[in-house]
Amino acid sequence: MKKRTSYDELRDILKSSVTMFDVVELLGLEPPNRQGKIRSIFGEDKTPSLQLYDDHWFDYSTGKYGDQITFVREFTGCSYGEAISKLSGNVKVGDYRKARKPPKIEKIDLTDRFAEEPEGNAEAYERAAQWVEEKWPVLTLNDLLKFGVKVTQHSLWVPHKDQDGIVRGIKVRDTHSGGKVAVTGSQFRHVLYSVRRPSYQPVALLLEGESDTWCAESWVRKQSLKHKIMTYGLPSGAAVWNNDWHHDLNRHDYVGVALDDDEPGRGASARIRESIGYKRSTVVPIPGGRFAEAMGSADSWLLPLVEQYVAGKN
Repeated sequence: MKKRTSYDELRDILKSSVTMFDVVELLGLEPPNRQGKIRSIFGEDKTPSLQLYDDHWFDYSTGKYGDQITFVREFTGCSYGEAISKLSGNVKVGDYRKARKPPKIEKIDLTDRFAEEPEGNAEAYERAAQWVEEKWPVLTLNDLLKFGVKVTQHSLWVPHKDQDGIVRGIKVRDTHSGGKVAVTGSQFRHVLYSVRRPSYQPVALLLEGESDTWCAESWVRKQSLKHKIMTYGLPSGAAVWNNDWHHDLNRHDYVGVALDDDEPGRGASARIRESIGYKRSTVVPIPGGRFAEAMGSADSWLLPLVEQYVAGKN
């Protein structure tokens, strides 16, 4: 039998340990949407058409497809060897045995980048306030400011901080078009999104993204439930769950998984409960199937559930 080359072994290690979602983050691309899609890397895309899977991708706009290495080559124009090197953390081919563990993606500090972005003027604040209240009737711009969101001239800047308060990723929401992008270099797979420092509360609510987290946290504060509930959001939506995140939830006795009742949400809920443990988690039934839209009546459906979870009657 012909002995496989060093490149072959390193390639197989990478393909089994680095997901396409890791690759997108490593390259500083916009996080995938709830369906696990990003905009095509081959041209202008009004609607995301490049589907990500754990170990491959398919671009519906062009018919192109491939694995993690192919994606890096297509996006950067680099050679096969350069793509291997980039994905392996610049491990030399002759040292491939050192790369049997998944390559560690260097954490980027965007704290200064967030702080230095100029704040918007009075007109920008007025436009942002109107946009927020139209999009999420249960929220106000003042709520978002308390959650650490910054108003810039044309957008809202949403920081994703780690346990030490360091900004690792920044989402940008355009207050004109509603479009969402990420600041170059942003990383969203290190920790779950939260708007206060995680600490022990009996119950954790796990939501689908930033806006659902804002809606839930606003309600928690109005109900004076901060000592009972901690809210978290999936930083890249329902498409991405990192099994390491279940450790972040171990500080809580019970986890309510409150994702939207659609195909991506149901699939993600099943994966998350398998990771967390079925005995200490449940799927929160959401009236109408969409969390943010249901928060206007949260006192009637969410409050009884929380009281039940806290009392241990689940």
